[in-house]
Amino acid sequence: MNHTEAHTNSRSSTSKTRWLVILLIICMIPVVLLSIARISLPYALVWGTLDWFESQGLEASIDDIEISLLKGQFKLHGLVATSSDAQVLELGSVSLGWSWDDLLEQQLKLHDIQINTITLAIKQHSDGRLNIAGIQLPESETQPQTQAEQSAWGFALSRFSLDKLNICFSQLNSQEKTEQQLCQSIDGLQWQGSIQSVTGTQSTESSPQLLISGNLSINEPISCFTRYDSNQNLMDDYCAYLETLNWAGDIYLASNNTSATSQFIENNQIELQHLRIEDRKLKRQTLELSFASINKLNIDASQKISASAVQFNQLRALPRHTEPDDQKYILHFKKLLLNDTAFANSHISIKSIELSDIGSFLLINSDGSLETDSWLSASNKQKQTSADRAEQAQDNKLSYSIGSTNIQSNQHIVLLDKRGKEPFRLDLHDIQLDIGSLDSRATDKMTRVKLDTAIDKHGLLNLNTELTPFSSRPSLQGEAEVSGLDLRLFSPITRQAIGHTIHSGQLDSTAVLNVDQGKINSTVKLTLNQFKLKPLSKQDAEKLNSEFGFPLNSSLSLLRDRDNSIRLEIPVSGDIESPEFDPRDAIMKATSKAISTAVLYYYTPFGLVFATEALFNLATALNFEPVLFEAGLAQLTETHQQTLQKLGKLMKDRPGIHLTLCAQSNRKDMLAITGQTTDIDKNTEKKDIAISDTLLNKLITLANQRSDTVKAYLIEQQGIKASRLIECTAEYNDDARPSVDISI
Repeated sequence: MNHTEAHTNSRSSTSKTRWLVILLIICMIPVVLLSIARISLPYALVWGTLDWFESQGLEASIDDIEISLLKGQFKLHGLVATSSDAQVLELGSVSLGWSWDDLLEQQLKLHDIQINTITLAIKQHSDGRLNIAGIQLPESETQPQTQAEQSAWGFALSRFSLDKLNICFSQLNSQEKTEQQLCQSIDGLQWQGSIQSVTGTQSTESSPQLLISGNLSINEPISCFTRYDSNQNLMDDYCAYLETLNWAGDIYLASNNTSATSQFIENNQIELQHLRIEDRKLKRQTLELSFASINKLNIDASQKISASAVQFNQLRALPRHTEPDDQKYILHFKKLLLNDTAFANSHISIKSIELSDIGSFLLINSDGSLETDSWLSASNKQKQTSADRAEQAQDNKLSYSIGSTNIQSNQHIVLLDKRGKEPFRLDLHDIQLDIGSLDSRATDKMTRVKLDTAIDKHGLLNLNTELTPFSSRPSLQGEAEVSGLDLRLFSPITRQAIGHTIHSGQLDSTAVLNVDQGKINSTVKLTLNQFKLKPLSKQDAEKLNSEFGFPLNSSLSLLRDRDNSIRLEIPVSGDIESPEFDPRDAIMKATSKAISTAVLYYYTPFGLVFATEALFNLATALNFEPVLFEAGLAQLTETHQQTLQKLGKLMKDRPGIHLTLCAQSNRKDMLAITGQTTDIDKNTEKKDIAISDTLLNKLITLANQRSDTVKAYLIEQQGIKASRLIECTAEYNDDARPSVDISI
C-alpha cells in the first residue's frame, strides 16, 4: 500500500466516523428532548392548569402530576380549587391509561380511568346560567355543526371507577341566595363495558354519535334535598340512602345537522336495593324499600318510554311509634308489579297490576285529624290557593289506562277512629280484589269490580259489580253480601249514641245495587240474628225509652221472627251526592206483620195450633250444658270436644238454628291470674281483693278467648258456618261460672 492509498483510507475512515457521530447526535436529540419533555411536562401541565384556573377567577393548587407518554399513563394528585367564598372543587387523585391505536382515524382509546375522590359544587342562577366548580359556563347557542365539528376527535372508554363523589347542586334566586339545594354522595362507582364516541373518519350519517353499553354499579349513594324559604329558613330536608344501584344495557345518542338529538335506550335493566328515605327536619324515617327493578327499559327517538316490568318489593312507609308491633307502619306491602308499562303523549298505559300482601293502618285522632297529618310540613297543611288548583287541573291532563288489577293480601287494613268516647276499630283482612279494564279517557266505559274480604274475626263481604269510575255522573250495577258480621263490633258507637251496648248479634245482609247516571234505585236487606241490646244503666234505658216513645226491647220483640231474627228491607234512592234511605217504613211493615200475627195467634181458632207450636219452639230453645273451664285457662279438654261434637251434629241435622255463645270469667279466674290460691277463704270478704282496670281487662280477655276457642272448634273441626255462631259480650262476675254458656 503506497502513501496515497493510505491517506485516502484515512480520510474515508475519518469521514465515516464524523457521519457516525452526527447520526448519533441526531438520534440523541429526540431522546434528550423526550427526557426534557418527560421532566418538564408535568411541571408545564401544573403551571398551565393553575394559570387556567386563575384566569377563571379561582385559586388552585396541585400536589403532583405524573405522565408517561410511551406507556400511555397519566396521574394527578391533590387538586383543590376555591372561589372567593367557598371551595368549589376537590380532586383527591385521578389516573387514566390510553392506547395510541386508531390515532389516524381520530379515535382516542381510554382503557381505564380511576378517580379517588371528587367534591364538586354546581350553581344555577335564576336566569338559567350554570356555574360548575366556580367556572361560569357560556350560554349555549343552537347552531348547525360545521364539517370540522363533525370530523372532531372521538373517544372510547372500557372501564371507569370512582371511589367517592360529593356533589352539591344549588338553585339561586334573583338575589343570588340559595333557594333549593340537592346534595349527593356516591361511594364505589364501577363501570365495566364500552363508551364509544363514533365521530371523525369513522362516523357515517346513520351511525350514533355516542354508544354506551355495559354494566354500572354504585354502592351507598346518598341524596339530600334541602329547601329554604325567602328568609333562608329550612322548609324541609330529606335524605335518601341506597345500598346499591345496578344498571345494565345500551344507550345510543345521535345528533343531526339541526342539533336535534335522538336518544335510544334499549333493553336496560335497573335495580335498586335497600332504599331508605328520612325526613331530617321531623327526625323520622319516611319510607323503606327492600328492592326495586325496571326490566327492559326502552326510550325511542319519539321519547316513548316503555318497560316490560316495574317491580317493588317489601315497601314500608310512614312508621308509627305508639302502637303494638303488628301495626308498625301506616302502609306496607310485599310486592307491587306493573307489567308492560309505557308512557307517551301524556298517557300512561299498564297491561296489568299485581299487588300482594298490602296492609294499612289509618288512625283518626279525637280532634278529627289523621295520623298522616303529622308527616306534612306547615306549608303542605295550608289550604290550596286558586293558583294551586289551576296547576293541579293542568296536571290532571295526564291520562292512564290499566288492563287489569289484582290485589291479594293476608295482611290487615285497619281503621281506628278515636273521635268518640271509645275507639271504634274496623279490621279487613284476607282481601281478594279484582278490577277490570280502566281507561280515564273513556268516561262511559263500565269496569268490573269484584271484592272478597273478611271483616273482623268471622265476617265476610262479597261485592260483585260494574261501574263507570271516571264519569261525572257514575253508573253502577251489581250485588253485595255481608255475612256473619259480629255486631258487637259497633258497641262503641251504640254506647255513645244511645247508652246501650250490643250484648249479642250478628248481621247478614244482601244488597241489589243500581245507580243510573247518578240516580240511585237500590235495595238493602238486613237480617239481625240474636240481636240484643243491654243498657249501660237504668237511667240510660229510661232515657232511650222516653225518646223512642216505647220500650226498646219491646219494640225489638215486635220485629223478631220465630227464629229470633230481625229482618228488614230498606230501599235506597235519590241522588248519589245525597242518597235517601229511611228504615222506618221497613220497621213499620215488620211491626205491623208482628202485631197481625199476634192477633191471629190469640184471637182465632188457628191460635191454638200456633200456640202449641210456640210452646214446642220455646221448649226447644235449649240452654245446653255450659263448657266449663279450669280457673285461668281457655283450652278445650277431651270432654269439651266430645260435647261440642254432639252439638255440631245437632247443627248439621238442623241447618236453620243459630247458637249463642256467652263467655264469662269469675273470682277463681282472678285468683289464678294474680297467682293466689283458688281456695277462697270463707272469712275473706270480696272487697279485700281490689280489681284494677288492667286486671279486669285480662279477665274479659280470658272470657273472650274461651268463646273464641269454642267457636273456632265448631268452625274448623265440625264444619259449622261462622254466621250460625253468635258471640255475646264477654263478662266478669264474681259468682259466675268460668264457662261458655250455649243456647239456641
